[in-house]
Amino acid sequence: MSNVRDLAAADLKDIIEDESGAGTPYTLINDAGEYPVVGTFGDIGSLTDPITGEAIQDRSIEATVIMETITAAAGKIPARGWRVRITGLDGKEITLYVQRNEPDRSVGLCRLTLGLREKENE
Repeated sequence: MSNVRDLAAADLKDIIEDESGAGTPYTLINDAGEYPVVGTFGDIGSLTDPITGEAIQDRSIEATVIMETITAAAGKIPARGWRVRITGLDGKEITLYVQRNEPDRSVGLCRLTLGLREKENE
């Protein structure tokens, strides 16, 4: 019988990677290739330029992927220098940049903080 942590990790995998639930398809990209995954994604709050519609301030963008899924595909977890390509609710494709990763080794998640630019201070 599995322990509680194993059961939680399995349940979380089912929840995060289920497109009929919390899961959102996106692609993780590094110099070695592209890795389609299903995970959670959030793009919350931004100040937009009224003329261009571009986000200019206070945008918080995060994605979460199951570490086991991405390491099976890419051999490692995403880090600074990786990119994320996703199609927004508006139907437009956007490429974002991994600014920081926060691997959780208790249930196997990797939370990625994403940005519009390759470097945070650009």
